[in-house]
Amino acid sequence: MTPHVKPVLDYPFESPPASGYREVSDGIRWIRLPLPWSLDHINLYLIRDGDGWTLVDTGVQGQTCRAEWKTLFNTALDGLPIVRIFVTHMHPDHYGLAGWLAEQFDCPIYMTKGEHDLANYLLTRSEEDVPDYYVNHFLLAGVSEDFAPMIRASGFNNYAKGVSIPPEGYERLEDGQIHTIGDRRWQIIIGNGHSPEHACLFCLDEPLMISGDQVLPRISSNVSVHARDPDDELTGAITYNNPLAQWMASLDRFMDIPGNPLILPAHGLAFRSLYPRLSSQKLRHTEQLHLLMERCREPRTVIGTFTALYNRRLEGMDFMMAIGESFAHLHLLESTGAMKRSLDDGKFMFETCSDKSAAELVENALSLPGIRLPKLSFA
Repeated sequence: MTPHVKPVLDYPFESPPASGYREVSDGIRWIRLPLPWSLDHINLYLIRDGDGWTLVDTGVQGQTCRAEWKTLFNTALDGLPIVRIFVTHMHPDHYGLAGWLAEQFDCPIYMTKGEHDLANYLLTRSEEDVPDYYVNHFLLAGVSEDFAPMIRASGFNNYAKGVSIPPEGYERLEDGQIHTIGDRRWQIIIGNGHSPEHACLFCLDEPLMISGDQVLPRISSNVSVHARDPDDELTGAITYNNPLAQWMASLDRFMDIPGNPLILPAHGLAFRSLYPRLSSQKLRHTEQLHLLMERCREPRTVIGTFTALYNRRLEGMDFMMAIGESFAHLHLLESTGAMKRSLDDGKFMFETCSDKSAAELVENALSLPGIRLPKLSFA
């Protein structure tokens, strides 16, 4: 399979805002906040909304982002309040300070039900000890039993540490809804795979889209099977736990977005050339599936597949996320009958059992029940 060539994207802004904000269009301000991870920043967006601002995403809970926001209160808001908060999805860098900001400004939070429900579930988990199912997720992937104490020591449900306490109620976002923010109309477009019901905001009056993590310019969104996900792993009943197929179906769906909008992503620089980027992402994962099938001509553990998917050393959180991503790729292949799994000495072993091309298998996976999304329509 010939490796695909990355598209050349159009970046109208050569650099992010160094501090404060950058105006990307009349009444739309781009803010960048630091993150304490290898992905070291998040982009947030303020949209002028009458006598205030609508904020899209918030930053992670913690002293650093709170301090940044306290400065922004005086420098980026022109003395006006935040009147509502749109959350693209429930990950801590996007949702982490929503509760705190909502309390500061006494304003509502808008998000989809799928994102709200998963966030609420994670915030209310009460286990003091790391549960066995969480440890087993990594052991089944091929992690040595010797590392089980380390996994337990790393703690469980760190999600709550990165998210401030949200208010009890929220305003529900649904696919196709149109929200008027200031003098612009924004249509909600849902994508799946990276998170349950990721909301993007597409502007109907100007070629703009706030894409969150659903479309990024340089990196691929993390698409993972998690320990918490419902999955009868021993029987391979994974048709309804197929996040990579869902994400690739979302890429297809976003190809229906009209024009050549300026994409305002959560990470990286604002860019144009949406369609080449979507096509590139689908080709990249198809290529990875091909490499994975070749790697598994002999039975491999999940960890044993890493060399097909990654060309760097993986440590800490990156290692744990790679397990989830590898599971997601293997699940897609299993869902089409191209990969079989067995249990050997407490570890899953995966072996390729098809000579079909990866591209054909992707299309087969996209045709499975519950995977394809409705075609987009616009007002």
